[in-house]
Amino acid sequence: MFDELTATDLETRAQRNEASASAPAKVDPLAAYRPDTKSGGRSRSSGPAIDRPLGLKILAGLAVLGIIGSLGGAAMAFFSPDSFQRGPEPIPASILKLTGGLLVGSAIVWMVLVSALMTPQPWAWWFCNLAYSTNIWFNLVNAVLAAQEGNAARAVGRAVGGLIVGAIIISYFSKQKIRDFFAVKVPIWVGPVACVPAGLGIAFALVFGIGAAYIAVNG
Repeated sequence: MFDELTATDLETRAQRNEASASAPAKVDPLAAYRPDTKSGGRSRSSGPAIDRPLGLKILAGLAVLGIIGSLGGAAMAFFSPDSFQRGPEPIPASILKLTGGLLVGSAIVWMVLVSALMTPQPWAWWFCNLAYSTNIWFNLVNAVLAAQEGNAARAVGRAVGGLIVGAIIISYFSKQKIRDFFAVKVPIWVGPVACVPAGLGIAFALVFGIGAAYIAVNG
């Protein structure tokens, strides 16, 4: 009370309010770690929403149809074997069981493919490339087998259709937008160069494996 007067002591209430309003706001360093009270105490989102490309949604829908078709075929092989009858000779039960088992395995592969198409991770991009590359070669092998059976039209249609559709899908996965969705950092050419030969090996392994199983069961 008996000290010397300072500039702060001589300030009016209006001057002090104006100085307080112009002062920088204090920042809480722990604000980012506190729960969001405006959303009912729920924590904030861990990251931005991922925009899934439309093409991946379409491919996933087609893969779901593959699951339904494979499971339906397996059910027919196990529970309605007469639907597979094409000639006078009955199909052995062992062949029907083998067919049903292969269709169940096909359905599992389709399920994994659907999961990969919906997962924004690099492994999913590699799996999709490998799956569709394998499908190209598998169609070509089936075309050769159809040609050997004398069905030239079916062979040409399967070969040309498989090549065109497969090439379009592989090119689609090489687009920068798709690579960004899967967070892939490798150069564009690495995927096809690595997956197409690997798909060839898998396709031939599947064909020869199925053939060997058929001979073993039927022989």
